[in-house]
Parts: sequence; structure tokens; C-alpha cells
Amino acid sequence: MKAVRLVTAGEPLVLEDVAQPKPGDDEVLVKVAGCGVCHTDIGFWKDGVPTKKGLPLTLGHEVSGTVVQAGSRYKQLLDREVIVPAVIPCGECELCRAGERRICRAQIMPGNDRHGGFASHVAVPARFRHHKPVTKGQPQRPTFLCHSQVRGCKWRLHHGMHLKAIR
Repeated sequence: MKAVRLVTAGEPLVLEDVAQPKPGDDEVLVKVAGCGVCHTDIGFWKDGVPTKKGLPLTLGHEVSGTVVQAGSRYKQLLDREVIVPAVIPCGECELCRAGERRICRAQIMPGNDRHGGFASHVAVPARFRHHKPVTKGQPQRPTFLCHSQVRGCKWRLHHGMHLKAIR
């Protein structure tokens, strides 16, 4: 598959052919319809802010698309349009059980902790994904949400640039 990757901070992003990920039992593979570019991505890229997963890394955490493969526990999600949360909480820790998922200490961020959505496909944990309303016959439009922990806000619409899916 094709992916736009950060190889060296401060240098241009690189279009590469990479292996398509295979989802684990608790994951889904999303065919990316669109992925927003957030200030966080720009910080990793232009300013050299360290990522948790080393380079090269596929950035992008504002992902929407269609589930094309699913782990054994999530087969019901096949062919569903989804919005991947920008930050995915563990769902099991004390904070998550108390309803404070936005400050989970074990959260996963695509494009930082693992490869993200600047690619044709992305594998992500299936928990806490959001289904988009299904409208038959309508073309899929990318939806961009940016997770914000500022002032306790859980979601904020992100009006930024976007990368189209790479075919």
C-alpha cells in the first residue's frame, strides 16, 4: 500500500510503498477516505517533536474511512464507515472506568504510538470507534475531528488542511 511517511524531522514527507497491516483480534483495518493534518502532525514533522514510535512513521490521527477487515471480535463492523478517535483510550484502567477516558494514561494515538492515517489503510483498535450515519448511494465524505484535552473538551471540529486517500 502507499503511505506518506515522516522519515527525518524537518525534511519533506516521503511517499513509500509499505506492507498493508493485518488487524489483530481486537483491531480493524480501515480504508482511509481522508485524514486531517493537525498541528500535532506538523510539530512532529517540522519541529522535530519526538514521536513515541520511532521513525520512519506514518503520521495522521484524524481518520475517517470504511472498515475492510476486522479481527474476530469485530466482524460486525465490516463495510461500516467509521471515524477513528484521534486518541484511543484503553477502556480498562481506573480513569476509563470512572468515565475519564480523555485522560487515560494508556491511550494510543495513531501517527504517534503507531502508524497513522496518511496512508491508503490503517489498522487501529476497534474500541471506541464512531460509526458514521449510513446513507446509501451517497459518496463518502471525510470527517475530521481533533481530540482536545483543553478545558475538558472531548471533541472539536478541526478546520485544517487534509490529505486525500492515496490510491
